[in-house]
Amino acid sequence: MRDIVNKKDDKFEVLAMNDKLVDVIKKPGIVLKDAIDRFKTRDIETLIEEFSTEMVTVIEGISDDQERLGKENVDVKQRLDSLEDRLIEIEKRIDKKPEPAPKNTLRQITILAGIIIIGLIIIAILNLLRR
Repeated sequence: MRDIVNKKDDKFEVLAMNDKLVDVIKKPGIVLKDAIDRFKTRDIETLIEEFSTEMVTVIEGISDDQERLGKENVDVKQRLDSLEDRLIEIEKRIDKKPEPAPKNTLRQITILAGIIIIGLIIIAILNLLRR
């Protein structure tokens, strides 16, 4: 950030930045320098070994998760196969059952209606004979 310049009597006075602004500007540089210093002081081989150990742990966890998911996948596939087999059996049962023909149903209704009408006629005749 540039210093603040104030014009007074054709002379420039440079106003100093306040301490807070200087700290804000210097802080990222300090953090970066600190990170570089930490990296330089540690042994590269130690860093590589730590990284490798952590990666092995992560990879083992991923492997365990994949095995568990594989087993679950097999279970789901077996259930799906079972449901497909049941569905096929149900479809076969539906195909085997003949649908009642409309003629048979109509014939049965006609016969039933005839029996009821004949019964009503007989009741009406018996009521007339009683009088």
